Amino acid sequence: MSMGPINADLASANLRKLSVLAPSKTDFPDIAQAVKDSLMEANQRQNMASEARRAVELGDSDDLVGAMVASQKASITFDVMLSVRNKVLTAYQDLIKMPL
Repeated sequence: MSMGPINADLASANLRKLSVLAPSKTDFPDIAQAVKDSLMEANQRQNMASEARRAVELGDSDDLVGAMVASQKASITFDVMLSVRNKVLTAYQDLIKMPL
């Protein structure tokens, strides 16, 4: 049985069918987009808390409880973002210190 030359196009098509060369699609969100979305949410909460606080201070609103709740939500969101950042930074430093 003689073997003929390898047809590169046919080989590529067969490998793509096997998904060896096909780009794999993951179900995970884009990390950069997730971080960006989280930062935007934290910023929006801070802006809402500032507006609510300003409205109460100027007498435009009597909703002191709502302003305090918005302020606490913004504070908690910021604290969570800071904790995540610190954990990521610690993990990065641990990876850098690992011997090869």
